[in-house]
Amino acid sequence: MPCWPWLPPKRAGGEGFHVLVHPDERFIVAREGETVLDAALREGVAMPFDCRNGGCGECKGRILHGAFEHGPYQKEVLSDAERAQGFALMCCATPRADLEVA
Repeated sequence: MPCWPWLPPKRAGGEGFHVLVHPDERFIVAREGETVLDAALREGVAMPFDCRNGGCGECKGRILHGAFEHGPYQKEVLSDAERAQGFALMCCATPRADLEVA
């Protein structure tokens, strides 16, 4: 029997995606096309950021579960090895399913 690490609450109307943010252990809702960083800031969750366009790496975090698109960013800020380990820039990452991020 699988052991799920987290189960998000049901979405009203099925719009957007739930994002579980660690270490706050808080669920936020990311609207369609909204980045993880924008959703977090809109919902009052503090995340580090500076440029908001994939150029500085301040918002780099790890996607633990879920599907997302990386979006455009500078390769010097997020290496292919980091991508393979699940890292993403929260200012560019757009959820395609419910996510868990650290």
